[in-house]
This record gives sequence, structure tokens and C-alpha cells, in this order.
Amino acid sequence: DDFGFREILDAYIDKITEKKNIKVTVDKYCLNIKDQPVLLFSFRVIKECLSNSVKHSKCSEIHLKIDDSQNGKFIIEISDNGTGFDIEEKNFEKNKHFGLIIVRERVKLMQGTIDIKSNENGTGIYITIPISNMK
Repeated sequence: DDFGFREILDAYIDKITEKKNIKVTVDKYCLNIKDQPVLLFSFRVIKECLSNSVKHSKCSEIHLKIDDSQNGKFIIEISDNGTGFDIEEKNFEKNKHFGLIIVRERVKLMQGTIDIKSNENGTGIYITIPISNMK
């Protein structure tokens, strides 16, 4: 409340990257939503995804896009150029991807969709949530 969503997210990005040699680029930062629960949801999802990239992917770059200006949809996209991981559903819990399981559950609660793509060139997480579900 005191600092605002963007300021808190920027501070988190600075914190997680200061000790690593990782460049975080925010491609788009369009966030008109002022609903505090939605902003908290968004921050937690983004924080988990960024944290996973920094801890596990061995990436040098992360790209972040936050946009609620497109056709009644709230979009969060996070991609990195790291090593990737096995995203087969049967291996998800076995390989202890608990953070991403929680992200999936949060997106589902908001009636959104999540698409995770990963290969040896990196990982991309694409989240879309209907804005009508955020009021």
C-alpha cells in the first residue's frame, strides 16, 4: 500500500539479481488494476516464477511482461534463457515443482489459464486471466 505494486516488484527484482549475473528486462508494464487482492495474487505468481528462474535455470536473462490492456485479459509472461526442465505432467510432482504447482492452482482460482513451455533454450510461462474475474 505504501510503495505500490511496481515499486515493490522492482525492489524484488533488484534483490534477486544483485548477487547473480542475471539481466531482468520488463518488456511491458501496463498495470491499471488497483484491486489489492489481484495485485497480491500477481506479485506472488511473478515472485515464484522469477525465483524459480534465478534458482534453477542457470539463465543469464529473464523477460517479464505484465499487461492488462488487451481485450479484457490480464497477461503475465515470464521467460528465461536457461536450461529448461521436464514439464511432463506425470513428472511435475515427482520432480518437486511445488512452486509451479502452487502457481497453477492460483491461476486456476482466478479462472485463468497457464501455459508452460520449456526446453534446452529456456522456459516460458504464459498466464492469462479474464479481467472480469478480478472485480
